[in-house]
Amino acid sequence: MKKAVIFILILILIAIGAAYWAQRVGKPEFEAMADQLFEAVDTQAAQTMYSKADFEQVPEVAVEYLKRALPEVGVRTRVVRITETGRIKMAEDSSWDDFSSRQMSGVDPPRLVWAAEADWAPLMPVMTLMAYTGEKGFVRSYFWGMVEGFANGGLVIKAYLMQRWLGEAVWYPDALLPSARLRWERADTKVKGVKVARVILEDDGIKVSGQFFFGGGGAPMFFLGDPLPFGHLAGQRWYCQYSDWRRQGDRQIPFELIQGVREGISDDRRLEITLQSIDYR
Repeated sequence: MKKAVIFILILILIAIGAAYWAQRVGKPEFEAMADQLFEAVDTQAAQTMYSKADFEQVPEVAVEYLKRALPEVGVRTRVVRITETGRIKMAEDSSWDDFSSRQMSGVDPPRLVWAAEADWAPLMPVMTLMAYTGEKGFVRSYFWGMVEGFANGGLVIKAYLMQRWLGEAVWYPDALLPSARLRWERADTKVKGVKVARVILEDDGIKVSGQFFFGGGGAPMFFLGDPLPFGHLAGQRWYCQYSDWRRQGDRQIPFELIQGVREGISDDRRLEITLQSIDYR
């Protein structure tokens, strides 16, 4: 009996040591992959100006928000570096896990890279990399940063990440001014006291869109993506809910976001995000 206990303890120590070694090796490799994608976004981003004339092409309800969110004349953000913490559900029927993440978003052209680490199980962190850096979009998850557990890519993932970029553009609101890829349309809602405007993003032949819902305070309360017409996401609507609005320099941005998927009238939360830092460049 004593030998069996000792043997089990040895196996546990070996497992702990292997998990520790795997993370020590895998995490730097994962971070290096993320850094390469961040660099790609940074080198693609252009520096452009915007003026009062850009606001004239936006529906009135969205203009009211944008004029509060940023100066009427200025230099468009090139890229934004963001750090976040929060909770994530990796699947519809999974439990919540704590996560921390780094993100870089490009404004012109629109780009998004998200690198997150979640505590999936004791001694088994899962590191997830999502990237939309041009023609392609992909999501990849790795146990300990080195053993691939999930991978998907293609037009469906790119379209999802383009919608996510739209919903998160409240963090870099000058990206929501009209451009060669982005435009606004008027929209209607039957919800009393709420106003709506639709925003449309086109990039490399893919078009996505969604509606911003504005309450009495001027800032959007909610973004609801229009259904994507293809792939396994058909019929689903990605959403983003905002709260804890604050001034960050000369911008007004939310520090709390909830993201998820809506099917019919049912909302499935997937991410609860708290903004930790944001750096405009």
